[in-house]
Amino acid sequence: MKVICIYDFTALKRYSLQQIIEADVVIAPIDILEAKDYLYNIINKSNGKGIDTDNCPKLPTYTGQQEKTGADGVWIPKTSADPYGGANNSNNQKRRNESAHYTFVYLNCIQKLRAMNFQKTDKGIPLEYFEWERIFIDEIHESLCTTKDEMKIAKSASANEDTGFFQERNRRAGRELLGITEKNIKKRPLVFRKAIFGLTGTPLLDSSNRVIELANLMGNSYVIGLSSHW
Repeated sequence: MKVICIYDFTALKRYSLQQIIEADVVIAPIDILEAKDYLYNIINKSNGKGIDTDNCPKLPTYTGQQEKTGADGVWIPKTSADPYGGANNSNNQKRRNESAHYTFVYLNCIQKLRAMNFQKTDKGIPLEYFEWERIFIDEIHESLCTTKDEMKIAKSASANEDTGFFQERNRRAGRELLGITEKNIKKRPLVFRKAIFGLTGTPLLDSSNRVIELANLMGNSYVIGLSSHW
């Protein structure tokens, strides 16, 4: 099998459009958006009008919300009940704005990118440009939203087992790439033709949050009202 490994933007620049199309398998990290210049490359290649590439948005370190542990209501989009609602903190609104802006820029540029035509010899074409036959996300639970208690447990376990702690920013990068907040699966960053698989030995199905989250990720009706989606 012809396998290509793209771990960051530097690796992406080595491969042409034709090489990626002809590959049997492409391997990339779920948090590749955290790679230096990766998002800048998407903006640059999409020629997004009105977007200043010199001020490429950065993935927020914090989401600014207080996680809930159960489904306790549904809000209607575009009302005062903001999807980024959370605890009363003077920095929360700033964090929510940064988070919403990042998602908007990212998804908007992807749609513009897909409307463009590239030569087969062109290199550095973002992964979001392609349609994949099948998508496999290993350790899918790492990218799903977690409560603060779950984060503490994961950090503690990592310290004892030396497995590496998946920081909140890495989780956010994974969620952006999966496009959990986009209802139309054809507009999500990763588009598949046949199927998408989430692999995990640690399914987080201990609450209604997790069940709703996984159902939404697999393309079913989008259920809103839980801050952990964001």
